[in-house]
Amino acid sequence: SFAGRKIWLQTGFLLTASLVITEYFQDVTLATAALVLPAADIAKLAIALRLVGFVSFGLAAVSIAVSPRITQALARNDAGELARLLTISAHVKFWSGLLVGGVLVAVAEPVLGLFGPEYVDAAPTLGWLILLPLLIAAIGPNEMLLNITGKQRYIFRSALGGLGVAMAAIPGFASLFGLQGAAAGAVLGYAVWELMNYANVRRLLKIDASIVHACKHTAQVLTRISRERRRGGD
Repeated sequence: SFAGRKIWLQTGFLLTASLVITEYFQDVTLATAALVLPAADIAKLAIALRLVGFVSFGLAAVSIAVSPRITQALARNDAGELARLLTISAHVKFWSGLLVGGVLVAVAEPVLGLFGPEYVDAAPTLGWLILLPLLIAAIGPNEMLLNITGKQRYIFRSALGGLGVAMAAIPGFASLFGLQGAAAGAVLGYAVWELMNYANVRRLLKIDASIVHACKHTAQVLTRISRERRRGGD
């Protein structure tokens, strides 16, 4: 049956722009940076992006693993279970991402040196790029929440906004600040994408999937448990 072809084609079209960010943002970064940077710098940028990609992959795997249960909680309108799942996944992603990212930045010079001594000066660039996966971990799986609830047009708008900023900021900053400028431009474009999704989820779904809200929710749960224990002791 092809009765639902119109909605599927529409959904597929609306997700194309986000696909470029989620799957090919490294390529967009390299292509736009190559407009102004020499080939040697593009090679350094590519290596730094690949190293950061390992962290991003691990964090994305957490979202993929928990997404079926989040979908079920949304379908049941189970706010308590949804809050619990988002809180757990936020803590797992953020603190593990912060730890792994911190270690990677700390050993950036010797790791980059494995590719040749000329790559060592890309260590500050890796320090900028590690913010990409940390943004994912800190702000939450907002694209997934919008997709699950059928709000793909908002994903499309956020993706266009993020890509537009990135494609302007990467070569623009690179022309002014070199390799680190290209990395900063990539982070800026990605931040626009993530923050637009976050704002849409807060406005449309009344959900906060960020690490800040996860910490607040955890504190509330621990406070409630502590009070219940005190009452039990009395």
